Amino acid sequence: MGKKSKRRQTSSSAKGRSNPMAEARRIRTNEAGEILMDAYYQFSSLVLSSEGLGVIDLNKTVNFYTEFRRHNQFLPIQILRQTMLKCDEALIESGEQQEMFEINQFIISLLEDHEDFVKRHVSIDYQFLLHHKFVSACAFFRNDAKSCSYSERVLPHILAQSEEEGFNHSKKAIVLAEYADFCKKIGKYDDSKKYYDEALLTWKVSLPYEGCMDDFEFMLLKKDRQASILISQADLALTRSIAEKKSVAKEARRDSINNWNAASELYQEIIENTKPRHVFVCIESAISSKSQCHLLMAIQYGKLKQWNDAEENFERAIGQNDSAADIAMVRMRIGRLYFDRYIHNSTTVDGQHDENLSKAIIQTSIASHKFETLNAKSPPIFLDRAHQSYFLGHIYEAIDHAISYLKIYVKIRTGLCCNACNQPHLDGEVKHYCKACNAAFYCNRVCQYQDWRGENQISAKHRSLCPLVKAWKQLCEMRPEVEDMASQ
Repeated sequence: MGKKSKRRQTSSSAKGRSNPMAEARRIRTNEAGEILMDAYYQFSSLVLSSEGLGVIDLNKTVNFYTEFRRHNQFLPIQILRQTMLKCDEALIESGEQQEMFEINQFIISLLEDHEDFVKRHVSIDYQFLLHHKFVSACAFFRNDAKSCSYSERVLPHILAQSEEEGFNHSKKAIVLAEYADFCKKIGKYDDSKKYYDEALLTWKVSLPYEGCMDDFEFMLLKKDRQASILISQADLALTRSIAEKKSVAKEARRDSINNWNAASELYQEIIENTKPRHVFVCIESAISSKSQCHLLMAIQYGKLKQWNDAEENFERAIGQNDSAADIAMVRMRIGRLYFDRYIHNSTTVDGQHDENLSKAIIQTSIASHKFETLNAKSPPIFLDRAHQSYFLGHIYEAIDHAISYLKIYVKIRTGLCCNACNQPHLDGEVKHYCKACNAAFYCNRVCQYQDWRGENQISAKHRSLCPLVKAWKQLCEMRPEVEDMASQ
């Protein structure tokens, strides 16, 4: 009797455990009516197991999927959803770069294979989510080209469906803004402006979707998203002018200033609304974003030679900002503004006691001290000090600062990131670079134009630096000891 009882108990507990293969075999066809092959059951049993992709052999899973795809079949939506969930779990659990590389590569392959199938058989909400997954996977590889290409194929379909199915306004606004971003990256500037405008308008009339958040939180979200779109529109105006005219027109600068100013006002509204509720995270984020808007406005006012407006916005950029790194960067920029104003008003290299030059030196010294306190190296500040020392008549000091700048510049500009936008580059990804000095690398021609004309907001005009960088590299190649001597 004891044995029978034990056997029954074992049988009962076995029934309680799920069998991944048995569960997989319950689904015999996909949404297209295809009868699924044996390779599908091997793949889906792994996906339906409780361990997750991060624990089991990922190579085995990929091999089963590859075998399944040889028959040109598609996964049932239920299994596709489960696969994406397991990929998310694996990315969270994974601590190794190689494993994350393989998982993201698998996500890209999976969604590319099912692109048309998803359009026909998946709800618009889930299509929106899968688009986010694909873009995030591409971002891991910093592959904007693939991300843009996929978005160009998928997002118009989602937008068209949104009109038919009553897609939630908030999600529609996010999709519109994302599509505008991708249009900007691939040079479709008219489309980009159109979709930014639509996204901005959609956010103004959007309502919170069910269970999303309360009215106050959604109000903050709406203002934040509108401000973000205005900032993107400001960048679009400058990027478009550079791409089409190879320079930034005054009208483009003024359009950008207007957009940043509107964004700054929205961030101020967020600050005022959240202060009574003591939502400190929102307040700090809004203050930082507002500060960045005023910094960008100040830079453009400086380019327009509207010195007082530039100075006012630099001071507002410091405002309530408590970030030491941000303040150091603004102080450096203020020093550069005073120096540009000094050069603009000078007809000769004398006038060493000019008020603007004195102010430039003071602001640059403050910035330099703050960077030293933070133990941070900012190459542009060495160049600023070199310029100022030269105009003060301190030639050897100017040379020392210039050499310090060149050493850091040549060392860090190795193709790992773009000279204009600081976008990281993968190995073999760099296609655009300065052929004269071979020390400046870019994402595209637009970035190259920006750097050449000093519109990059990171460093000086490359057309001024290029001969110096080239000469320094040649000198170090001929006399390697020069670099060591310069550091002493």
